Amino acid sequence: MYLEQPEGCFTQPNLKINKDIMSWLMEIIPNSAKKLDVIELYCGIGNFTMPLSKKFKNVLATEVSKLALETAKENQKLNKINNIKFARLSSKETQEALFGTRNFRRLEGIEIKEYDFNYVVIDPPRSGLDPDTLNLVVNIKNVIYISCNPKSLLEDLEHILKTHKIINLAVFDQFPWTEHLEVGVLMESHTKVQ
Repeated sequence: MYLEQPEGCFTQPNLKINKDIMSWLMEIIPNSAKKLDVIELYCGIGNFTMPLSKKFKNVLATEVSKLALETAKENQKLNKINNIKFARLSSKETQEALFGTRNFRRLEGIEIKEYDFNYVVIDPPRSGLDPDTLNLVVNIKNVIYISCNPKSLLEDLEHILKTHKIINLAVFDQFPWTEHLEVGVLMESHTKVQ
């Protein structure tokens, strides 16, 4: 996999740990997911998007940063992948689009109602998820949450675990010799998802 990385765009800072996270991600997603659709929030330059495309039928990846999204599209071309669609939407706008409460010109050419999202992959900023995004996440059967802040992850899990249970959890030492940890959590709904 090849990734362009322009200055000013976020990506995982530790190459070795990034590969470990990707390996974990590929391991926890079953082969049966190849028939399913996934939505990725906070896709950045496509660091996780590109490998996700190998595990799912269709990937819809959203990102608010215009530069990061343009880079993700270039990375898609560079890797010759054709089952990814990108949309420049915030997580709140993504929730509005999926719930049909607002239309976006930025979704032209993307038939959002044709997707059946069985998985959501989220790699939010250190602050975690806002209430609208939490509301979106709990309505999807399988949640893969990659967090760079265990404290905000715990706060978000208080909400998500009302409808989901933890299936797999992994800790990654992204910043050795510091208090910071990266945590990956796979959750599955234990209630009826709408």
